[in-house]
Order: sequence, then C-alpha cells, then structure tokens
Amino acid sequence: MNNVKYSSLTVGVLGVSVSTGILFAATEQGFKIIYLAQVTTGTDVADFN
Repeated sequence: MNNVKYSSLTVGVLGVSVSTGILFAATEQGFKIIYLAQVTTGTDVADFN
C-alpha cells in the first residue's frame, strides 16, 4: 500500500511540475503558441481582436 501511495505522490509532483512548465512556456511565448495553434487547426483559438 505504501508503494501505491508513493507512486501517486510522485505522479502528482510530476504533474504539477509539467503543468508549471507548460504554464511558463505559454507565458514565455504565448502568442507564438496561439498563432501556431490557429494556423495548425485553421480556427481562432483565442480571438483577442
């Protein structure tokens, strides 16, 4: 049971780290990502105009 607890804790920490990294990257180059997403999908992901 302790192993399961430890695993889920590790997964949780990793998840937070990944989320933080993604948020940081999005802040760092958010407009580039949004622009690329719009171009790739052909839709307005976020319409700021």
